[in-house]
Amino acid sequence: MKKVLIEYNPYEMRSRVVVDNKEIQSNQYCDPNLKRYLDSGVRMPIQAWIDPIVRDGWDGLLPVLCKMGDKDINIEFIGRAVDYENVKQSLLMQNEKGQCEAKLKFELSKEIISDEEMKDNIDYVVHRMLNDDFSKMVDESHSPALKNKYDHLKEAYEEIKDEEFRIVFTGTYSSGKSSTINCLIGKNLLPTASGTCTANVCRIIHSQMPRGIAKVAYCDKGMKKEYLCKNEEEVQDKIKGANSQVQEINVYTDLSNLYPNGIANDFKIVLIDTPGTDSATGNDKQKIDGDSVNFINRSHLEITKEVLKSKKKEMAVLISDDKLEDENIVELMDIIEESADNDEGFFNDRFLFVMNKCDSLSYSNSGESLDNSIENFVHNIKKVPNSKRIRNIVTPRVFPISSGVALAVINGFTEAPGISEGMTKKAEQYGYYESFCKKVYYYDPNRLENDFDNLIEEIKMKYKNYSNYCLEEKSSVSAAIREKYRNKLSGKLDFAQRVLIHSGVPALKDAIREYIRFYAYPLQVRQLLNCFVDIIGELKSLNINESTELEKARKYYSDAVSSRQKNDAEEKDKEIKRQKLNDAKVRMANTKKRIDEINENLPFEANAIRSQITTLKKDIASKIGNRGKSVPINEAKGIILDAKKQVDTIEAEFRDTVWKVKQNQKNTVVKLYQEYISYVHALEKEGLMNNGSFSLQDTVAYKQLIDKNSFTKEANYIKIKNEKNPQKKHVEFGLNIGKFFSSIPGAWKTRNLPNFIEKEDVDVERYVSDNITPIEANFNKNVVGLKNAYKEDIRFLKDQSKLRVEKVIDLINQQDREIARIKEELNKLAADEKKYNAQILKLQKERDILNDLVDRLEAIKI
Repeated sequence: MKKVLIEYNPYEMRSRVVVDNKEIQSNQYCDPNLKRYLDSGVRMPIQAWIDPIVRDGWDGLLPVLCKMGDKDINIEFIGRAVDYENVKQSLLMQNEKGQCEAKLKFELSKEIISDEEMKDNIDYVVHRMLNDDFSKMVDESHSPALKNKYDHLKEAYEEIKDEEFRIVFTGTYSSGKSSTINCLIGKNLLPTASGTCTANVCRIIHSQMPRGIAKVAYCDKGMKKEYLCKNEEEVQDKIKGANSQVQEINVYTDLSNLYPNGIANDFKIVLIDTPGTDSATGNDKQKIDGDSVNFINRSHLEITKEVLKSKKKEMAVLISDDKLEDENIVELMDIIEESADNDEGFFNDRFLFVMNKCDSLSYSNSGESLDNSIENFVHNIKKVPNSKRIRNIVTPRVFPISSGVALAVINGFTEAPGISEGMTKKAEQYGYYESFCKKVYYYDPNRLENDFDNLIEEIKMKYKNYSNYCLEEKSSVSAAIREKYRNKLSGKLDFAQRVLIHSGVPALKDAIREYIRFYAYPLQVRQLLNCFVDIIGELKSLNINESTELEKARKYYSDAVSSRQKNDAEEKDKEIKRQKLNDAKVRMANTKKRIDEINENLPFEANAIRSQITTLKKDIASKIGNRGKSVPINEAKGIILDAKKQVDTIEAEFRDTVWKVKQNQKNTVVKLYQEYISYVHALEKEGLMNNGSFSLQDTVAYKQLIDKNSFTKEANYIKIKNEKNPQKKHVEFGLNIGKFFSSIPGAWKTRNLPNFIEKEDVDVERYVSDNITPIEANFNKNVVGLKNAYKEDIRFLKDQSKLRVEKVIDLINQQDREIARIKEELNKLAADEKKYNAQILKLQKERDILNDLVDRLEAIKI
């Protein structure tokens, strides 16, 4: 029997697999993908790699284990019970579906305490750390970084506890964002009629409602307005009643059905319903309420970008009816792609791509299928319009749904309306329901409800379109969830609930719940742990060092070792360290020199794109010849259409260029960090980080200094020599290019003919001067801006890196001075029996406090 140990720490998002007492990475049959997933530098939830991953050619863990010989496998798991059950289900599914023919035995040998218990322990630790005894320990540490972190402990703890977890819903106008949200929360709170809520962002915030169904709140012209609503209609009326200048509407209601079990009180979900990408928001200006013009400050793009840049790895749900070439959608996809790239693919589960209105798809021609539709949808997600580049969004999570059908079931509109209900919402939604029933099962709802058990086998065997409307089967959920739906559908189930499952909406809800359970909530717990783990670690290290040095001092005193012998030994150690520090300064100078040699200039020339603009103008000039303003309308249409196509290509090339610039900048950051860390590791090997039993690596300041996530940001302990210009534009990928093109007067993107038409002629020269010439001027200005922004970004990164290089030596010297001060004080105490005993008791009391706190946290360690 093969023995397999799987360890998973959800709060650190690190996994370990041991086969017959050997790390699986050392086995010759270990898949290269698995080695990457288990790399110590990678934080990746076990749920992200335990199942097969098509994009990587990864078949899942079980096939790898089976290739190692014996298929009689005893699997021992250490971690949370919820993760154990998930891994167990996944491996059983792989065994069944992959025909591995393995004999599997499972055991949860060591269980990490539940999330709820963990939060209780964290509360206990934080409250004990805020008492006077602990505060005194921090004050006596003489560590500015430690004191600073401790001073902000309570503030940071409360801030993280109260943080929102946002799920932003964005996409094309009238694609069903609001109706999808209504389905997910199980209430019709958001207006869904076309044209409503065009200028407002709606935030649906989890809140227990002792009275009423929801509270609607917003600020209108400086006046705060709040309405407690008793029913769904009242909520919709209040939302629709807000004028277009109200940029944000908050709706407080119970969202418990979106939470995994047990964490609703510790986690605040907020759903954000943004206006459509081609509505009155985004980067566009549009008239609203007649002559008034509303400028939306926080567009759907900016909101999405803010959410995706969050450390909490919040979610974005893109809902589309396949209009993926709209210029705002292209920018939205740019933002998602950059976020995925920055995450190195480890948090792709937070991007959900929803194909709504799948009940309207038809498969009348041979070869047409839901699989084809999804394949085309994925192709459009990854495609960059007018470019050969494919987006780096690996295996997008796609959810085909029908929100209209799901709403009908949720609202109970599953029976034919009476004649007096012919023009009501019930009639409209029942129409969706009835039509979808026929598409899934061929027969009408009445016959199916009365004779379903007798009809279903015939339907599966003879009706070719059955699988094309079982939307849950094609949703990007785990194998375990898909199996859950199959089991429900094969058992006794209310017919309307069958239709709801087939609508795909429950699968989308489960994907959100899974992400919160396996990713988002552990990330929040890890943030809470990070508030104080470093503080406790440094104090414990200082305590141990002080106890050790005090005992040494007492030994010197008790053994009557001569002061000269002691001083000689200490001076010898100091001389060795001085020499090592001198060598380190030489290494520091070499490192800074290599950093200085990194190129600051943009590796990009604009001549090719600029030439295309010039060629376009010449091409138009040659077509109109000497006719000037009198170009026949039919000929002008062709000239303008061709011009638009060429400008589309120019825009795509400029967009691709900026992507390359961002990639080059990212590679430069990696290069700088590697240079810096190799320098730090060299100092570690020299032993410069240690002083007696104390290590600089245990300190808050050191951990902040080597933190990869903050490497590109200005640290609070580093002073920049030159004051930064607050107006400086960084290289931003996503918003700038769209603003550049959409800001051009007479927006060439319009699909209508110009307004300057006289009878049957068009003034093409005016079209060129209003549309093409500004592109040329703006393009040159943007190229200069891009080059300057890139240069300033790289220069800032280089300055940060060199300052951090210097700071390492400063920290070593500071710590040595502090340890020397402690030793001097302890030597004085050692000569006084009474003071010596008092200090021993004090250190023991402090160690008891620290050990108690550490013990509270041991449950998360594997």
